[in-house]
Amino acid sequence: MPAAPPDQVEAIVARLRALRAARAKLDEDEKATVIAGRLKGVTWKAMATALGTRAPWLCEYYKPELPEVTLTVKDGAAAAKAPAGAPSRGRRRRRRT
Repeated sequence: MPAAPPDQVEAIVARLRALRAARAKLDEDEKATVIAGRLKGVTWKAMATALGTRAPWLCEYYKPELPEVTLTVKDGAAAAKAPAGAPSRGRRRRRRT
């Protein structure tokens, strides 16, 4: 295969970098939307379906990112509320031994 001219190579490399950045932004948007959905009571199943999969566990990947919440009952309705200034729990990973 013949080598492409340097200007074409740089254009291709630049496009790949732009795609990587777009993919990272899309991942962050998905994460924020899934977390907001759970905090508003949207089910894992409903979100998985909206994302085009029938596997709710794919959305549950973001579960560790959800803030700790306190459930309260007021006027017969349950509500979840995160403590003021509460940080998210962060992602936990299992170590393989």
